[in-house]
Amino acid sequence: ELRNTRIACLSPARNGGLWFGLEHSAYGFHDARGGWFVGKNPHGDVDWDVRSLLEDAHGTLWIGGEYCSQIASGTTNLQLLFASLPQSPFVNALFQDSKGRTWLGTTSQGLYYWQNDKLNQLSDPAVDSSIIYALAEDHQGHLWVGTHTGLLCYGSDLQRVRGRFTGSEITCLLVDRHGVLWIGTRGDGLIQYKNGTFTSLRKTDGLASDFILALAEDQEGSLWVGTQDGMSQLTDVKFPTYSTQEGIPGDNAVHSVSASSRGGLWVGMTVGALY
Repeated sequence: ELRNTRIACLSPARNGGLWFGLEHSAYGFHDARGGWFVGKNPHGDVDWDVRSLLEDAHGTLWIGGEYCSQIASGTTNLQLLFASLPQSPFVNALFQDSKGRTWLGTTSQGLYYWQNDKLNQLSDPAVDSSIIYALAEDHQGHLWVGTHTGLLCYGSDLQRVRGRFTGSEITCLLVDRHGVLWIGTRGDGLIQYKNGTFTSLRKTDGLASDFILALAEDQEGSLWVGTQDGMSQLTDVKFPTYSTQEGIPGDNAVHSVSASSRGGLWVGMTVGALY
């Protein structure tokens, strides 16, 4: 029995389906034909707070939360990634970079990456005590890490790039097709980082809210911004907002957004999902 229908994260599958993570109710899959199932934690129940998941380029499914695991393509076997530790770190963010490394951002227990079938920890005290909410890679190969105290950047050599970056609490990150870094914050709106310059967009500029929860880019290049008060769409020519009147039910909070390979958009909310 599901404890919660709040969809905390979405990840497109290679076959056209959609993986979804539920708050305190494990994870599930919705296939292209309309069928679906819900997975279970290593103890055989759905008590699993899944705030991040990812199907990588090889078809491996990575599932975050307190039982961070991977399921190899073509199997149903959960492999716990932190089985050797007394307590598994809580994984908030999962991301695969251009080198094929899968990154895992945790709550105050460091930043890890999976490479050559081995889990490694990034050595940097600055990130070890951070709550990592988001990860992204720009077109120059820099890794951006969004935390509860601001933004960190690492070069291709995995050394921290010194610089003055935003000190806002970061909730989500996205690098669009033009190489622009978009930064969602908890109360400071949406920040754009382009050519070394930060620019802010706020509710006063037309955003649905200054509390950003999710970011996604669709096939047409529009940027979709999920907020606690609905969703905004950014294009070159318009800045509309979507809320209850446009079909988003309940409290209007949009917790996750993912572009569909068939076109259109999946929107995860407090009470399920819309397409």
